[in-house]
Amino acid sequence: FYFLSDDELLSILGTSDPTSVQEHMLKLFDNTALLKFDRSGGKVLGMVSSEKEDFDFLQIQTTEGAVETWLLAVEVEMMRTLNRMHKEGTFYYADSDRFEWIGKQLGMIVNTGAQIWWTWECEDTFSRVRAGSKTAMKDYAQKCSDQLDRLIQEVQTVSDRLLTKKVNTPIIVD
Repeated sequence: FYFLSDDELLSILGTSDPTSVQEHMLKLFDNTALLKFDRSGGKVLGMVSSEKEDFDFLQIQTTEGAVETWLLAVEVEMMRTLNRMHKEGTFYYADSDRFEWIGKQLGMIVNTGAQIWWTWECEDTFSRVRAGSKTAMKDYAQKCSDQLDRLIQEVQTVSDRLLTKKVNTPIIVD
C-alpha cells in the first residue's frame, strides 16, 4: 500500500467489495492492470497486465477476510505461479520452435528464458572451442543470425499487437 494516497487506501479498506481494488492495481503491483475475479468477486483467478497479457493462478485465491490479508495471499500466489511459469517456459525453449515458443509465453518469460538459453549456448560454444572445435564460434554466430532473420520475417506477417511486441523484444536484444 506504499503508493496509495490516504483517500485511496481508505476507499479500499472501507468497502467490503473486493473488486474495488481494481482501479488501484497499477499502484499496488507493477504493471498489473487488473485482477481476474470470478463472477461473484469472491475468488481471484489470475492477473492481467497493462499490455493485456494475462495468466491464471495455479491455485485460486479467496477474498475472505481483511483486504490486506487476501491481497498478500494474491501476491504470494502471483510469485509462485510466475516462478513455475518461468521454469516451464525456460525448460521448453530448447525443444520448441523459437517463434512458436514466443507466442505461447508471457513477455517476461520470453525475455528471461531466451537470455538464459543464450547464456548457456555461449558457454557451450566456448567449451567446444576449448575442446578444439575450429568452427564452433562461426556455427553459433550463424545460428544466431538465422534465428534473428526468422524473427524479422515472422514479425512482418504478424497482425496481433501483443505478439508483435513479444517478438520485437528478442529482435532488439539479439
